[in-house]
Amino acid sequence: AVDASDRVAVARYGENRGYFDVTLEASGAEAAIESSILVTRPGGVVVQIGMGKSPLNFPVAQMLVKEISWKGSFRFIDEFDVAVKWLEKGIIDPRPILSGNYAYHDIEAALKAASDKTQHSKVLVQFS
Repeated sequence: AVDASDRVAVARYGENRGYFDVTLEASGAEAAIESSILVTRPGGVVVQIGMGKSPLNFPVAQMLVKEISWKGSFRFIDEFDVAVKWLEKGIIDPRPILSGNYAYHDIEAALKAASDKTQHSKVLVQFS
């Protein structure tokens, strides 16, 4: 794995027009997308997993010059339905990953806590 913010590593893997045959970009951040192009070999593939904020600026010229294929990958298709069924049937127990529990009238606090990964991993909002 190469951290896109580690400019030394990006430069090292970007030498000689790139190192990796396939690069998975999972953040969606413009700097990381640019780095993924730099570290991918000519004729390689970048798989875009991270969605980031729209609109995004893509380094199209670099992609064309290196003839890089760009593939999109969406991480959820049937997983949500399967997860709900498993929860209903008791196949999985979500309690070990819950780090916060909020009443529905505290929904704003729950959403703020859930967005701060230094506070919580997953929060539960109870409606009863």
